[in-house]
Amino acid sequence: MKRNFIAPFLLLAVMLTLSVQASAGKLTSGSKWVNQRGSVLTINSVASNGLMSGTYVNNDTSFGCVGIEYPMTGWFYVKPITFAVTWNNSTKKCNSLTSWIGFVTGASIQTNWTLVTVDQQTLTGKDTFKYSP
Repeated sequence: MKRNFIAPFLLLAVMLTLSVQASAGKLTSGSKWVNQRGSVLTINSVASNGLMSGTYVNNDTSFGCVGIEYPMTGWFYVKPITFAVTWNNSTKKCNSLTSWIGFVTGASIQTNWTLVTVDQQTLTGKDTFKYSP
């Protein structure tokens, strides 16, 4: 009786590939995430208690403060995530802040956001961030 030794190796190769792909999208220190408008969220650190810090670069030309890096702080717990950016730094002051809240699922972050300005205007929307290796 002849045994097929290729099938178990093929199965192992597929499992390893899927495992690497799944871990590549995890929200970890040093990971980058890009939304549908090309804006970039960079996670610099995630503490054991979930406190996150990093940067955010807005690349949506329909909003101000385009192409400038701003500090980001937030919280992450298993799947729920929240983070915020104050659009004021030494380069440019846009006199507003944005907060995002949503869920991390593999290589994607689905969020709802609210932007508020110093003159009390409020804008809301949705962003989907994809892991960017």
